[in-house]
Amino acid sequence: MAAPQKHKDLIIAWANGAEIEFRHKVISPVGGWSSVVGCPSWDAQTEYRLKPEPKPDVVKYCRAWSVDDEVTCLDTKKGKYDNIQLTFDGETGVLKSAEKI
Repeated sequence: MAAPQKHKDLIIAWANGAEIEFRHKVISPVGGWSSVVGCPSWDAQTEYRLKPEPKPDVVKYCRAWSVDDEVTCLDTKKGKYDNIQLTFDGETGVLKSAEKI
């Protein structure tokens, strides 16, 4: 009896249209995931995974004010005195935008 294919579930997902990512175990064992273009080779020296869903942006609200040239911002849930909306990238945590509300 043949051994089961190591990547069986991913092969089925790929055949059904899922996006697959890969990284070589020796060259980039930590991080370094890349999207598969074309047909994956499914070789033993490469790791494969389903491409993760992107994390949504994070929106925070705050009340900002300035006293003696010092700006203060209290991070709050959306409240009636909030005057700033900050949007952070869900993947990196980097500030994408700051809007006066």
